[in-house]
Amino acid sequence: ADREAARQRQAELDREYEQAESARADLAAEWSRLWEPVGIRPETPREMERWVRDAEALKADFSAFGRGLREMDDMRRAVGACRNDLAERIRVLGKPADPEAESLGALLARAKKIVDDEKVLAGRHEKIGEELAARKKEMAAARGRLEAGEAALERWRARWKAAVAPLGLSADALPADADAVMEEIRSLLEKVRDVETFEKRIRGIDRDASDFAGGVARLADAAAPDLAGRPPDDTALQLHARLTRSREAKSRYNALEKQLTAQKKQFEAARKTASDREARLARMCEEAGCADYTLLPDAERQSEKRRALEAEKQRIEERLLGLSAGATVDEFVEAAALVDPDAIDPEIGRCDEAIAALSAEKDQLAETIGSLRNELSRMDGGGEAAELAQKRQEILGRLDPDARRYARVRIATRILDRAIERFREKNQGPLLRRASELFSEITCGSFQGVRAEFDGAGNPVIAGVRGNGGDLVYVPGMSDGTADQLYLALRLAGLEMTIEKSGPMPFIVDDILIKFDDQRAAAVLKILADLSLYTQVVFFTHHRHLVDLATNHIPQQTIFHHLSGPAS
Repeated sequence: ADREAARQRQAELDREYEQAESARADLAAEWSRLWEPVGIRPETPREMERWVRDAEALKADFSAFGRGLREMDDMRRAVGACRNDLAERIRVLGKPADPEAESLGALLARAKKIVDDEKVLAGRHEKIGEELAARKKEMAAARGRLEAGEAALERWRARWKAAVAPLGLSADALPADADAVMEEIRSLLEKVRDVETFEKRIRGIDRDASDFAGGVARLADAAAPDLAGRPPDDTALQLHARLTRSREAKSRYNALEKQLTAQKKQFEAARKTASDREARLARMCEEAGCADYTLLPDAERQSEKRRALEAEKQRIEERLLGLSAGATVDEFVEAAALVDPDAIDPEIGRCDEAIAALSAEKDQLAETIGSLRNELSRMDGGGEAAELAQKRQEILGRLDPDARRYARVRIATRILDRAIERFREKNQGPLLRRASELFSEITCGSFQGVRAEFDGAGNPVIAGVRGNGGDLVYVPGMSDGTADQLYLALRLAGLEMTIEKSGPMPFIVDDILIKFDDQRAAAVLKILADLSLYTQVVFFTHHRHLVDLATNHIPQQTIFHHLSGPAS
């Protein structure tokens, strides 16, 4: 039944499809007939709907285009009329114009130029009129000022004559002449004031010099009587040099005292070690029965000899036991009963011979045993010497690998120190390199330079390298002046690197050379003069001899003196 219903439904659907196809074909034919008057083959209604809209828009554009053409014709006629009118007006102003040859734009430009020119002329005319009126007013005011000026001039001439008379000038003298005379008077007054100031400063300098001479004389009387009577400057320089040498000697003394203390400690430790070893040797001598420790090797040899003799005795006893066959007396009797009587006499003879031989050997052995016993008795019969010798050998055996390891460690440490030193010298930073150069220059070659080292606690420190062998001198071992020179070299090297990276910056110092001798002070002044080529260097001092050193060692165009105060 379901299959039959399905066939009927399929047949109905087929009839509906055929009807729809027929209706579609009729609609398509009708659609084509509708477009035949236009003369085009139509597409689908949706596509043709877009075509209709485009056609309507084109029709509207065409209508607008027609209106535009009509408006353009109207505008052309209006432009022609305006051009003719404008050309006529230009001709009226006296300018030739041809409306047929010139466009409206050209005529407009000419007209605008004519209008602008007229405006400019009108403005000039108005300005000239205003200026003329102003000039008339100025002329009237000038006449009044001229009259007032002439009257004032007469009054001023009278006052001028009275004013310049004290200066020795005539009434005809110019103000410039009076200014020159006044300038000379002011200069003279300033010179008078300067003279008073210089006199005060000279008195102050003399007073300071007198105080300085007195102080130097008192110091010389107290510290160096041999310098009495010499000039104060020379005495001060000699005292400063002696002070520097004394400080250096004191520094060396302190270093030697430290070394002496360390050597004393080492000596005490060595003496204690020697005492302990002497005590041990004494105990060993007492145990070995020796009067002196030098006899211990002989005691050791005798002990070894005793052990050999005891071993020999043991071998002899074992031999005797072997000769007796190791049997007891009863066993020996039983063995003798089994012997043939006829063979006893010959055997006794042989035994007597053997006994005699054995007796002789026994006597010899007894003698040997007695001598060995005497020897053992003389050696105290103990084995302590041998034990001590054995302990000594054991200690030596334990010390051997430790000594070898210690030697390897010491050699490796030395090699590592040398490698570190070579690496430091090869890769030394620019700051230390420049500081080394400056330190060598400041100390006049007494030091080769500076080096980064480590103290006993492993902390990094700076040391000076002597120029006569490369010995290291740490800061505590330097004099105060040399330490100051080391710090100054480091500061100058850092300043040069800062200037190179960040640009110039002023370098201001205040009496940094008071602990330097003249030679090293002159070297520092030269370095500062070279530094002044890159940045400003300001050096404060109240020591005249440093100014003289700078004047003698630095070019005049480099150094500038500024005095301040009465004692400068």
